[in-house]
Amino acid sequence: MRTLRLLPLLALAVAPEVRAEDAQLQPVVVEAPAPQAPGEADRAPAASTTIIDAQGPASEGRTISELVARAPGAVVHSYGGPGQLATLSLRGASSEQCLVMLDGVPMTSATNATVNLADFPTAFLDRIEVVRGVVGPIYGPGALGGAVNLVTRVPQPGPPTLDALVRGGSFGTGELHLAGTASVGSVSALAAVNALGSRGDFSFRPPDATTDAVRQNNDARQTAGLARVIVPAGPGRTVDVLAQAESGERGLAGSIYAPSSVDRLEDTRATASARLNQELSWGALEVRGTWRQEQVGVSLDRNPSNPQLDALAGAEARLRMPLGHHGLMFVASAAGESLTQQGQPAHTRPELAAGASDEWLLWDGRISLLPALRVDQVDHFTGVSPQLALAYRPIDGLELRGTIGQTFRAPTFGELYVNDGLLLSNPSLQPERALATELGASYERGMLRASAAAFATEYVDLIEYELYPPFLAKPYNVGTAGIGGLEAEVGIRPRPELELDLVYSRQWTADLYDDVRFYEHELPYHPHHRGGARAAWTGSRLTAHVEAFAQSSQYLSRANTAELAGRVDTGAGLAFRPLHDQPLWLGVEAQNLLDQPGYDLYGYPLPGRALYALVRVATPKAEHP
Repeated sequence: MRTLRLLPLLALAVAPEVRAEDAQLQPVVVEAPAPQAPGEADRAPAASTTIIDAQGPASEGRTISELVARAPGAVVHSYGGPGQLATLSLRGASSEQCLVMLDGVPMTSATNATVNLADFPTAFLDRIEVVRGVVGPIYGPGALGGAVNLVTRVPQPGPPTLDALVRGGSFGTGELHLAGTASVGSVSALAAVNALGSRGDFSFRPPDATTDAVRQNNDARQTAGLARVIVPAGPGRTVDVLAQAESGERGLAGSIYAPSSVDRLEDTRATASARLNQELSWGALEVRGTWRQEQVGVSLDRNPSNPQLDALAGAEARLRMPLGHHGLMFVASAAGESLTQQGQPAHTRPELAAGASDEWLLWDGRISLLPALRVDQVDHFTGVSPQLALAYRPIDGLELRGTIGQTFRAPTFGELYVNDGLLLSNPSLQPERALATELGASYERGMLRASAAAFATEYVDLIEYELYPPFLAKPYNVGTAGIGGLEAEVGIRPRPELELDLVYSRQWTADLYDDVRFYEHELPYHPHHRGGARAAWTGSRLTAHVEAFAQSSQYLSRANTAELAGRVDTGAGLAFRPLHDQPLWLGVEAQNLLDQPGYDLYGYPLPGRALYALVRVATPKAEHP
């Protein structure tokens, strides 16, 4: 688990460190519902899944990492401050072992398997799908702990709409968002831009200090754009074209043990996809082409950066075919990815995959048997990912399920070939593998929805960076770990305007590396407990939310000697429309309401209380329901 375990080693090497009829009939005008943005969660019907509304009032002004952290089993590691790096852990898996997708397209690159959640503006999204468990047999390599799918907004049919938001507040943070939709005949389009800037100069109290310090070189700037066009192209046929780009720069403040006042990072990313959906008399066909390019440059000690350029182009076809009591799906894909850097050898690799899954309905549909098998060829690595799930619905609304499956993650270009500062490469690395089982239950009826799951996962051949004398680190397939846990979430909607949510996660971990110093120790950066509550009110003229999430302490080292204290994150927000016939909204938001000091990872301070104000103008179709 590279990210979770590498930081302490590097710090030691460089420093102390949520569905009357009148008596006389009158004409009724019915407005067609807005089109539903297609997602990926239905491909894994037996998985534990949380759907997070990214357009609701409780999501306004929140980052993707803050929204994902509401899901059970999810832990977000933050490097502190708006726009700074935020990485994801699902069910204890490292950030490299959690697949992040944009409308089903993996954003994980062959250069660096970690995806920075801060790169994607929340305002571009309709919802976030958090699918937990070993779902590599469904989504592909890298989904050892689960997958997160960022579902972008779809163009609204009918008259043009406009949505504009300005937000600003603590730490010199400001954000501007503009989005509009329009239709010409049957063709609909959406365009959106988002700009974020922050000084990130919050105060914090260093360990053993008596006075506060101010975070330096923690600024961030980001500009992003999104365009989407949906074109009906014949009976049962649509073409969906999406383009998204982002460019940003941020300071690399470092940990309190190895601070930096000059290190910088610049990154630029562009993604484009074209999807053809064709309804057939005997099924449905989807064909998609994808292109992605990302350039990252890091400047250390004012030395000019030598950017790395990662590029990918590929295509995928999916065929859904109902056959009697079976719901079959077949998937085939091919892609090529490359890494280039001035003065360094170029690296390329092909990626081929074929898979099949079924949902076999038995006993009048009360039982579903869900086998899946996927074979991937990633460069010279071959991985076979099987899965078998069983779901039983004894009564309406209740589902009981069990799953077993395994998958893998291929080593990145960086781990295999790129020597970078103190980090060496190792061309002899092999893929990481995970085998997982899960038992779960869910219930949804009326105003109540609830789910719970118990899981156990064994990780083998984990890629660990070990000290390579005298001061370097080199990756080896030496790690073995066991992670088990419990998850639960409950949602209640006693009134159409009111939502109440509760989540809880409990994890047990064990380092199974054959070393007496660490064997059966707990894994670092894995809190035992995480839970929280959220309440949201959505009215025609008033929206409000309040939330609190608590996380227990966690170890900072494999030796279990250093410990990071637990923390409680609280927040609240309110927005109102002063004039009922005008589309103007005014709002305020508070984060870390209790102003609790805290750290994440190995010495990265977190911001204290932050206050923000927002102004939003939204035409009727763009307003909150």
